[in-house]
Amino acid sequence: MIQYMITNTQAEYTLLSTIEEIKTRAFRSATNLKTIYWGGVTSIGSQAFAGCKNLATFEFSKNLSYIGNDAFMD
Repeated sequence: MIQYMITNTQAEYTLLSTIEEIKTRAFRSATNLKTIYWGGVTSIGSQAFAGCKNLATFEFSKNLSYIGNDAFMD
């Protein structure tokens, strides 16, 4: 995953099962995002979801092994 555009208005987003890593700041400040479906994510980078104030529903992949610093910082 390169970057989720903050101008995206989708409230729900599904990651493809082939995506294993969410890079640093990939979803940063995506305030419209409320629900995310993880697919096969094993690693979440630092501040990946920082500022996603409306993100309320997510279920981590059973393969998740790393969450970076401040990944969900508000």
